[in-house]
Amino acid sequence: MSDPLPRPDNATAADGQAGGRPPLQLEYSTTTADPVADGEEMIALWRTGLSQDGMPVAKLEWYYCRNPEGTPLVVFLRHRSTPQAVAVATAGPRRFRFGAKILKAGALVDFVARPDHRTFFPAIFLQKELLRRARDSHAILFGFPNAKSLAIVRRIGYRCVGQMVRRTRVLRSSAYLDKFLPKWLSGVVGEVTDGFRSAAMSLRTLVHAGFQSRWQDRPNDAFDQLWQRAVVPDVVIGVRDKAFLTWRFVDSPRGTFRFFVLESSTAPSLVAYAVCAQVGPALHVEDFLVDPALPSAGPRLWLDLSREAIRMGCTSLSVEFLGSDLQQRQLGALGLLAREQRPVYAFVAQSSGGEAVLPTAVSNWYLTSADDD
Repeated sequence: MSDPLPRPDNATAADGQAGGRPPLQLEYSTTTADPVADGEEMIALWRTGLSQDGMPVAKLEWYYCRNPEGTPLVVFLRHRSTPQAVAVATAGPRRFRFGAKILKAGALVDFVARPDHRTFFPAIFLQKELLRRARDSHAILFGFPNAKSLAIVRRIGYRCVGQMVRRTRVLRSSAYLDKFLPKWLSGVVGEVTDGFRSAAMSLRTLVHAGFQSRWQDRPNDAFDQLWQRAVVPDVVIGVRDKAFLTWRFVDSPRGTFRFFVLESSTAPSLVAYAVCAQVGPALHVEDFLVDPALPSAGPRLWLDLSREAIRMGCTSLSVEFLGSDLQQRQLGALGLLAREQRPVYAFVAQSSGGEAVLPTAVSNWYLTSADDD
């Protein structure tokens, strides 16, 4: 969801006329949009508040026109005073797996309003309409609201299912000790510290033996096989098959991503992967998946990746992840320390019996940066 969201006002749909104006619900209306036919109007709205990494046309083509999950649901907010849309919101198509069941989901993305319509009522009216149009065909709608959006998503029924925790591992201590020590001293202390940590990683690698790692530029059929083996009961996770990963990372206009793969030393099988992007001296993991039947594969993935990042000259390794407390503790034990977090909100569909078809406990969710737009 976008940054330029509304300042609260006291307007509601029940407000009467003020100064001769009709009630707000009569001033606004919504329509669905076609990303192809209405693409220019969508881009015009994005340019009022969404950077789209400076590539709005590329974002439209990639996310809206070539999305393997289908065409996103796009809703325009219109005002009686102008023929142009004044706001737009999208539910991007996503497939989730709950145990072995595949469910249709929608990611709340690209929500923006023109500056003169950034008040509470237009925003909540648009999001309510997006939810109304999506809920019958989607088992779940989810998003990563910023602070300005929280009041809106809470108001219309979304609930927090957990926190995306950003974790970082320092790989070259001197780069951080420079902030507190003289440069000559930080270099000496950093070299000694990094030496001890490198030796510890080597020892832990011996404990988690039986694997080999390497880089590759795109996913292959082995990723589909890993995805099929990675079924865990009662866990909500976005589909991570070869087709999705190729579209999300190989075809993405938003930078270059590489796949760090961990394979069994005794059989040519993929047991874990991490999708990485290097930004300056930092290596960020956008997505990762580990065969749940191999407890040693996870630690070995992060150990090998840390050593590889050091070889590449990186000063830090980071990942953003929502998962169970056990998974978070395991990452912490591997040196990936929690830095900051942001909430994830979801609207879960109800079954015909009135019960939620998906759990809402944080321990039941698995999300990474790959699940954001």
